[in-house]
Amino acid sequence: LNEKICEGLNDIHSKYIARCNNEMSAFAVVDEVLPNSTGEVMGLKKHDKLFRIGEFKVEDFESCDNIVELLENAHNMKIVIERDGQLLDIYFNGNGADVDNGLGLTLQLVKCSPISRRAKCHIV
Repeated sequence: LNEKICEGLNDIHSKYIARCNNEMSAFAVVDEVLPNSTGEVMGLKKHDKLFRIGEFKVEDFESCDNIVELLENAHNMKIVIERDGQLLDIYFNGNGADVDNGLGLTLQLVKCSPISRRAKCHIV
């Protein structure tokens, strides 16, 4: 059992190292998507990881407030996410004017930095 746990932890660690060694060293995790919200219309789901919004990388943002502001004004925009270990492109062509709950998203910003072959990730 301990070997299986160690293998799982090593796999998670390897994924963080890989993420830190490529352009996706920061991401925003979707904690909540309210029903009848712009976030739901966009196709976002709980636990999705956002990497790009249009031409902007999530790592360029200092806080979730900036990400939320960009998403609130999104129109004809590609959003790059990771869902269930797969990178996906979501194309949002409309706006959320006809929804009851506004953007309806709760996000956490996670930034990784490689430190001597180990990844250090923290929630901003």
